[in-house]
Amino acid sequence: MDLCLSSSDEVLHSVVYSWMMNKKLHNELLVSSKPSLEFFLQRSPVCQQFASSDVKEILWMFLERQGNHAAAAEILYNLAKEPK
Repeated sequence: MDLCLSSSDEVLHSVVYSWMMNKKLHNELLVSSKPSLEFFLQRSPVCQQFASSDVKEILWMFLERQGNHAAAAEILYNLAKEPK
């Protein structure tokens, strides 16, 4: 997995991210992620197959790790407003 993510091929990254999401490897996804993870979570049509709340949970944690606290807080705020 690390070998695939060390490649500059973002399509390969998307395949790996999708596989990790399918296997519920969310923590591992965050640890081994690259900047391409943000694009994958925000814009990739592949993400539509996953629960929106799962994608948002991973995205806010990724943004927090990247130091983008304001964007992470906005996602958390929106998650809190969503009906359960």
